[in-house]
Amino acid sequence: MNGDVNKFPFCDIEREDLSEIFNKVSPSGNSLLHVASSSGHEEMTQLIARNFPFLITKQNYEGNTALHLAVRAHKLNTVRILVILSKQNPNTSTDTLLTMKNDDGNTALHEAFFAIHASKKNVNTLVDLACYLVLIDPNVSCHQNNAGKSPLCMAVESGNKDILEYILNALPRGDALLQRLQGKSPVHVAIEHRKLDMLRIIKEEKEELLLLPDEEGNTPLHFAACMGYIKEIRYLLEIKSSNCAFERNNKGFYPLHLACGNGHIQVTKELFRKWPDPTELLCDKGQSILHVAAKSGKENVDQQIDVNDRNLKASGVKENSVEVDLKNSEKPEQFQMVGFLGNKLKNGEHGEELHAIIIEDGELGDWNGGHCDDIVRIVAD
Repeated sequence: MNGDVNKFPFCDIEREDLSEIFNKVSPSGNSLLHVASSSGHEEMTQLIARNFPFLITKQNYEGNTALHLAVRAHKLNTVRILVILSKQNPNTSTDTLLTMKNDDGNTALHEAFFAIHASKKNVNTLVDLACYLVLIDPNVSCHQNNAGKSPLCMAVESGNKDILEYILNALPRGDALLQRLQGKSPVHVAIEHRKLDMLRIIKEEKEELLLLPDEEGNTPLHFAACMGYIKEIRYLLEIKSSNCAFERNNKGFYPLHLACGNGHIQVTKELFRKWPDPTELLCDKGQSILHVAAKSGKENVDQQIDVNDRNLKASGVKENSVEVDLKNSEKPEQFQMVGFLGNKLKNGEHGEELHAIIIEDGELGDWNGGHCDDIVRIVAD
């Protein structure tokens, strides 16, 4: 029929009979509106949706509405028709249509971003399509799918600056925005994917998002410190006040604890600039940064290691000491960190924090990624 409604074979049939026909679905659960929408038959879509509006929100066996399929097929005009007709009919709601999720938890806006990611063609059309859906209901940008992703976070992942700016401008400001956000913060996503340009856009458009912690209480600075991303750390410290470095997560850890625990020496050095006295930073369990570094590093090594048949046990060393073969350890970076912290504390005013540091070849130095051939015994309170 090619969208020619004049050739529509059911025009002369009574509405009661038509309802029975239009209630029938394909083996995959698609109604005639699903088929017309995904095929881009605009006039046919309009005719069916206007006369049988219940089909607008009807879902197939995968939970997809006709709007989901129209978005997947990149049919912007068809999307507009479905949205407009859902507004006009008192029995349907645009809010309901745009927030309806399929079995994967995806709204039509989610599907738009999946299409943007997968498509090498029609990208501009898909961006226009996504922006149109955001215009109709900006709050859908914050709804997460079953994988915990919101369209806002997917916009960050896409790297498309135009659509990210559009969404951020459409969303409300302040606490109203923070209350709507679900799942992972878009700032965390920008850091995770090393998209500093997207982080800058978020700062310019919705700076309050930089204050948003995740479900575990980790701020963006916690997240960047844990990942060891030095550029992102420097940027966050530059644009935020020094107080952001003194915030704890739900486990009581500061960003510096996470950097130390994961062996990120360069990040630790950068964070040290914000702490005049790092030994004062204790987590809820009373652990210092040295405790965290030593504990995280000893998980995959034995507490006592003989090297070259030499027993390096030292008399008078506390029972909670850790002996580590840096050369053979699966996590040498943690012990580079312990060495760095030991040197930092030893040369500072708080040498009492470190009871004993023994290195085979003598004085402890700042390794900073250098050779890891020595044996280090760390004893921390």
